[in-house]
Amino acid sequence: MRVQPISNFLFEKNRAKLTRLLPARSVVILCANDRMPKNGDQYFPYRQDSNFFYLTGLMEPNAVVMICPDHPDYRLREVVFIEKTSEHDRTWTGEKLSVDDAYAISGVKNIRWIEEFDEIIGQIMAHVSTVYLTLGSVDSLRFALNTADFRLYHRLVERYPLHHYQNAQSLLTRLRMIKEKEEIEQIEQAIGITKKAFYEIINVLEPGIHEYELEAAITAEFIRNGVVHHAFEPIVASGRNACVLHYTKNSSVCNDNELVLIDFGAEFNNYCADITRTLPVNGRFSPRQLQVYNAVLELMQRAMQITRKGKSILDIQQEMVPYVEEALINLELLTEEEIKEKEGTESPAYKKYFMHGISHFLGLDVHDVGGKDEILQPGMVITCEPAIYIPEENLGIRLENDLLITDHGVVNLSEAIPILPQEIEALFSQ
Repeated sequence: MRVQPISNFLFEKNRAKLTRLLPARSVVILCANDRMPKNGDQYFPYRQDSNFFYLTGLMEPNAVVMICPDHPDYRLREVVFIEKTSEHDRTWTGEKLSVDDAYAISGVKNIRWIEEFDEIIGQIMAHVSTVYLTLGSVDSLRFALNTADFRLYHRLVERYPLHHYQNAQSLLTRLRMIKEKEEIEQIEQAIGITKKAFYEIINVLEPGIHEYELEAAITAEFIRNGVVHHAFEPIVASGRNACVLHYTKNSSVCNDNELVLIDFGAEFNNYCADITRTLPVNGRFSPRQLQVYNAVLELMQRAMQITRKGKSILDIQQEMVPYVEEALINLELLTEEEIKEKEGTESPAYKKYFMHGISHFLGLDVHDVGGKDEILQPGMVITCEPAIYIPEENLGIRLENDLLITDHGVVNLSEAIPILPQEIEALFSQ
C-alpha cells in the first residue's frame, strides 16, 4: 500500500456507534462502490464509497458489509463479503484482498466470499424486520446511476417485500460529522502533504508558466507522498479565471502582474484537505492586489473568531454579512446606498463580489456530510473560505483554511501553510 492503513480500531468504533442507533431486529447492508467503466477494457480510477469505508476501511470493489447486532448467531452480527481472486485475476491484475487481509483492515472476524451472500442474506432476513441501506437523498445523483446499492435494494424488495426499508444515510451522517481522533489525524496528514505541494508551487511559479504546470507540481508532490487521489479536481486560476468559482481547465498562462488562485487538497486514506491560497505570479503584490488581499484576510480572521460550537454555518454566514459589506465599501466596490437598496432581497448587493458560502464540512468527502443548519459541535471539521471576486479588475482572491471545532473555539489545522502577504512575498524573495 502507498500509505500506512488506519488501525482497524477506528472502524470497530464506527460500527459500534452505528449499532447503538439501530432499533431491535434490524440490519444495515452497505455495498462498495462499483468500478466505473471508462472505455474499452479500462476503468476510471477507483474511489471507495465513503460510508462503506467509514465502517470497514476496505478499498475493494464488489464487497458488502452487513451489521445485524442482535442476530442470535453471533457470527452473523458482522459479516463482510469480498471477491475471490480468479486465475485470470492473478495473471492480469494480481491478487485481490485475502480473508486475513480483510480481517486485519476492518476488524470484522467473519469474512466470506461474495458468492455466499445470497445464502447468508436469507438467514439475516429471517430474523430482521427493518433493513437499512444507503440510497442517497431524493435529489441525489446516485438515483441516476445503477449503483450496487440500488441493485441490492431492488433485489431485496422483490424477494422480501414485507420488510421495512430505511435509508441509512441519516444515521451515518450523524456519526460522520463528529470525527474520532484517528480521523482528525488523517485530515492533518492530508493537510501536511498539501503544505508540501504549496512549497512546490512557490518554487516553480513565475510569469509565463501555465496553470497546468502548477497542477503538475501539485500532483507530483502528492504522488511522492503516497497520495492516490486529489481530494477534488484542483483549481489553478490566474487573472480573471479566478472569478470562475469552479474553474478547472487550468490551461491559461500565468501572466506578470496577475494573481493565481489555487484551491487544492490531498486525499490521505480517503480523508480530505481543502486549502486555497492566492499568490502573486511575479512574487510581489501590487498596491490594489494587496488592498483586496488584506480585506479578504481580515474577513477570514473575523470568521475564525466567531466560529464556535453552538452556532451553525448559516449563523456564521449571516454574522459575516456586515463585515463583508464594510469591506466592499472600503474597497469602493459598493456604496451604502447600493447595499440598502437590495437589503432583505434574495440577491443582496454584496453577492455581486462574494457569492458563495463561507464554509462547509470536511472529512471523507471534501464537501462532507452535514447541512449548513447543523449546530457545530466539538470534533467537527469545517472550512473557512471568504473571498472577493472583481471580474472588471481581472482579480479574484479566495483564502481557505481547515478548522477543527473544539470546546473553546477552533483549531486552525492549516496554520502551517503561509497566508500572510509578507510571508508569501518573503518566500518568493528566497
